[in-house]
Amino acid sequence: LPSIIKSLGYNSLQAQYLTIPVYIFGGLAFMLVAWFSDRTSVRGPLVAFANIFGIIGYILIICPTPHGVKFLGTFFCAVAVYNGPGLNMSWLNVNVAPQYRRATAIGFQQTIGNTAGIVAGQIYRKSPYVLGNSFSLGALGVAQILIACKWLYLRHCNNVKERIANGEADTRKVQTGDAATDFKYHL
Repeated sequence: LPSIIKSLGYNSLQAQYLTIPVYIFGGLAFMLVAWFSDRTSVRGPLVAFANIFGIIGYILIICPTPHGVKFLGTFFCAVAVYNGPGLNMSWLNVNVAPQYRRATAIGFQQTIGNTAGIVAGQIYRKSPYVLGNSFSLGALGVAQILIACKWLYLRHCNNVKERIANGEADTRKVQTGDAATDFKYHL
């Protein structure tokens, strides 16, 4: 973020100071969305909603717009950057059982997520970071598709479990963990 802000024409010290409101805004947005997510037990649609802000933000940063508009774009990006990992982690956490599968799933998610550090060094090469910001925009687009697919899949699984519980479908296999008929996935 400081490099992106510095590319808008600020010196290093100014860029560092200008990241503070962006980080505060992203953190407050995450706290609000996380609170609402816990109240409603909804995860997927809220991740997708937060990603829309990131998509708008990256478009504002990539397009030839005034520096003030690009700086506004960093605030929008912060909403997606903060909400994506936090809500994805909680969405995974509530939808995997028993605890050993949950622990393994979280470990895999963190491992894959941490590869972003490797990728970022390769795509954010030089100012004005068009390649890196375009890649991030594309990644958010792919994330939107994957969120929709996961949400539809979990809804389908809940419908199947409901039919089994109501006796509409016959299953002779004993299911445990998150495959049990009494386990409902959070959407």
